[in-house]
Order: sequence, then structure tokens, then C-alpha cells
Amino acid sequence: MVIDASALAALLTNHPDAGALRRAIVDAERVVLAPETYVRFFFDLQKEKNAAFAKAGAKLLELAQGEIVEVDAEIAEIAKNAICSQAGLSLDAAFAFALAQARGLPLLHRNEALGGLAISCA
Repeated sequence: MVIDASALAALLTNHPDAGALRRAIVDAERVVLAPETYVRFFFDLQKEKNAAFAKAGAKLLELAQGEIVEVDAEIAEIAKNAICSQAGLSLDAAFAFALAQARGLPLLHRNEALGGLAISCA
């Protein structure tokens, strides 16, 4: 399963969808992140300027056993096409979507540009 930064942020902030997100991660055989997702998640944590929040974010990724995987030209092309066709899709969300599509994995996100909370086959 590919996880988008929006899903990680919802977990960390105890969003109403956090329970469903947790169950999806626990049930996943494997959890992967695009490098852009990883960077975006920690970028957003740093904006909070809260050391405890940043530490909780790092612990969350550790518990999810999220693996950061390489992005290749195929994934970059899919991400570019996703940004061109999906209004409001962020760069990191486009790469999460592209990674899921290229690898044939479900995408866990809480991204309004992709339709809100969903575990979708990208």
C-alpha cells in the first residue's frame, strides 16, 4: 500500500478518519512512500514548530514500517500527467498516486483533490 502525506497528517492530528486509516495501515502487507511524500510530511511537521509533534511523526512512520522507494522516469511521467489532469493535486500527492499506479498498489490518502478519504486502486 502506498501512503500519501495527507493520510499520515490525518493520523497524527487524530482526524475523524484516523481510525479507518490506522486499520488500513495495520492490515497492509507492505507500506511504501514516495520520497516526495516523506519530505512533504516532515516539511509540514516542521511548520508546526513543535518538537513533540515532529517526534510523534517520526514514530508514526516507524510504527507503520513505511519504506521509502525510489522514483523512476515512468513514475515521474505518471505524476506529471496526474498534475495536469487533476486540479488541486499537490506534487507529493501526484507522486504517491503515480507510485501506486506504477506498482499496482492501493493508495491510502485523505486528499480532497482525489475525493477525500479513500483506499483506492490508483
